Amino acid sequence: MTAARVAAIIVNHDGAGHLLACIDSLRAQSEPVDIVVVDNASQDDSLALLGNEPDILVVANRTNRGYAGGANDGLSATKHPVVLVANPDTRFAPDHVARVLEVMDRDERVGSVQGRLLRFDGDDLPAVHEAVLDSCGHAIDRSRLFRNLGAGEPAWRWDTPAEVFGVTGAAAFHRRVMLEDIAIEKPDGSLEVFDETLFAFFEDVDLDWRARLRGWTARYEPAAVGWHERGGRGTRRSRLVEELNFANRLLVVAKHDVWSPTSWPVMALATLAKAALVGPRVLWACLRRLRTGWPDVRRDRRWIRARAVVAPRKVVTQWVEPVSLAGRRWRR
Repeated sequence: MTAARVAAIIVNHDGAGHLLACIDSLRAQSEPVDIVVVDNASQDDSLALLGNEPDILVVANRTNRGYAGGANDGLSATKHPVVLVANPDTRFAPDHVARVLEVMDRDERVGSVQGRLLRFDGDDLPAVHEAVLDSCGHAIDRSRLFRNLGAGEPAWRWDTPAEVFGVTGAAAFHRRVMLEDIAIEKPDGSLEVFDETLFAFFEDVDLDWRARLRGWTARYEPAAVGWHERGGRGTRRSRLVEELNFANRLLVVAKHDVWSPTSWPVMALATLAKAALVGPRVLWACLRRLRTGWPDVRRDRRWIRARAVVAPRKVVTQWVEPVSLAGRRWRR
């Protein structure tokens, strides 16, 4: 590892088809970046490819520890003041990291930043004026459905820097001091940044919410352009993905949310609709995951609430949007 300010932690599982292109885009940054690949027991050629990359630190896990566990492993292997946690199916324009650091340098309370992520497919990286947006940050609807702002819209429209609820785990920049501040103490006394109970999906939203409760902010910077092939090239909606998406949303809401007589009926209807879509076999797996995760959620909720410096209801009042997806709530 060099004296770079930023460590890029790529959490990889069978991402050989993307991995080297992602690494090359990070090597090409105008701001130096140290690159770490956490490989979660890939069955493809990922480790063989990385064996020819001497400047890359490789953390090879014997089991698949999910995005959360892999990200925590990457954090343990680095000490950089800023970390980028990314999927292998991302690419970054050469000034991406420099643009993000400019945002962080302007305000020390900005804990997380993300750039303008554009969707791509294959090897062609579209320009902003011709691309569809993948994400410019997280938003919450009153139904407690979490979404990527601007997803599917023309990317050129989303050209205004703004405060957002949080940042997508596909390509998220975080201050290490923030991550250490919001880490949760576990029963064995260890501190956990990304919630490994969630394994994958919604662990980024959970982190967003914890950061908000500790008074940190998140920013969207459109000048930092990147690309994301959402879902990768393999199967996008496996049974496990459906199970994690359904269960983890409810676990995160249970960990952080406050009672609202106007919002919770809408949330209940949305949850019933999602249950009908996933089908009975996946639903039973979801219920088992909810039952298993509930003790951890209760314990973590007490820890988070005891250390909150912003009232939980204030976070919900400020950031939970109406059910309509049409509006944007920018905080410049």
